[in-house]
Amino acid sequence: MSRYSELKDKFLHGGGLISTFLRSSVSSQVASWIDLGTSMLLYSFVFVALDPFYRSNLSVAIGAIAGGIVNCCINYRFTFHAAGQSVKAVGVKYFLVWTGSLLLNMYGTTGLATLLSHWQWLLDLGFKPDGIFAASRLAASLAVSWGWNFVLQRNFVYRKTPFDPYAIRLVDLFSKNRYRTNVTPISKTMAENEMTMTQKSSTFKRFRDSLQQGIYFIINPFVRFLIRIGVTPNMVTTIGLLGNIAAAAIFVYAGYSATPGTDMNYPLMTWGGVVIILFSLFDMLDGQVARLGNMTSTFGAMYDSVLDRYCELFTLGGLSYYLIQTGYVIGALITFVALVGSIMVSYVRARAEGLGLECKVGFMQRPERVVVTTIGALATGITGQCVSPADFDAVNILIFCMAVIAVFANITAFARINHCRRLLCKK
Repeated sequence: MSRYSELKDKFLHGGGLISTFLRSSVSSQVASWIDLGTSMLLYSFVFVALDPFYRSNLSVAIGAIAGGIVNCCINYRFTFHAAGQSVKAVGVKYFLVWTGSLLLNMYGTTGLATLLSHWQWLLDLGFKPDGIFAASRLAASLAVSWGWNFVLQRNFVYRKTPFDPYAIRLVDLFSKNRYRTNVTPISKTMAENEMTMTQKSSTFKRFRDSLQQGIYFIINPFVRFLIRIGVTPNMVTTIGLLGNIAAAAIFVYAGYSATPGTDMNYPLMTWGGVVIILFSLFDMLDGQVARLGNMTSTFGAMYDSVLDRYCELFTLGGLSYYLIQTGYVIGALITFVALVGSIMVSYVRARAEGLGLECKVGFMQRPERVVVTTIGALATGITGQCVSPADFDAVNILIFCMAVIAVFANITAFARINHCRRLLCKK
């Protein structure tokens, strides 16, 4: 075999780090150029009329989708030779990594482009906004593809991992034929109906648990790093509280400085939602730090629960103040009812556990409330900046999300009360 044939075979089929990295580089560059070309086409010709911030982010997002699809297909067959791995598991894991890549690309490109646009010497050299965006996009794309995508794809996405069963189960939850039988509706018995309802009612819990285990698998390396540098669970919990206070302060300032009907401070609403997302992750980190670091304690559990209530009080209180200041008094009242329901969901469980009862029924628990609150703030902020107030009042999105929490959180609280009543009646 000639030296050329040997090198060719090693490049195409070798399993070493260098061979895999070279194949990954080819895949990444193909995907990056498709990503870049799509982004530039949209930025230069399609989204010209949009605000610069959304013009940049939308172009990057759609480009990343196109590049991500190409990258996944090439990597599955060519780069990592993962044809023997479960397509379902690979798909879910790739989606998680791709989502992180998308966020890093979006905010990395926008941040770098904003930074470079303030460098006067680049403008003096003749760089135009399109050129600065292209350079920023290329730099961010290369950094993310090598520093994020390659590492996680080689060690997580295209390898068999403990997360795979959860990923497969997650996909199976959306299978249309999962509970389908050949029995006609007329001949179904009461027992079969009850079994079907039980299966459907547990679907959400299985989905939630699978997603939680997947997130734990991803964040565990970072958790172990925190443990090694001496971070305690209570420190993580406190940082999460401070972040939520910061989000509440953003909402309060947005309401304080807003001019109803003209300037609603939608950018601040967007940033408030981003801050909630980032610091709500500490809700998951503190528990993992305690479990993996063997630092669990009764006081830690109580401290975490109490600070979670403070987080909700601050964030929903900040949103209520924003709505009052901008003239949406009914929306503020709805937010107050959502706050009452949120507190009561936790209080009923705590009171039940004080009586020796397990009370985890209901689906509007803290993670779901955080997600709905975040969606409300982000969607309100983004929509308010993209749509004219004459066409649509973006604040209605926030009020709707608060109404969802208000209704279902209180339903969950009463469902828990009824659950405890039935358990106590059996004693």
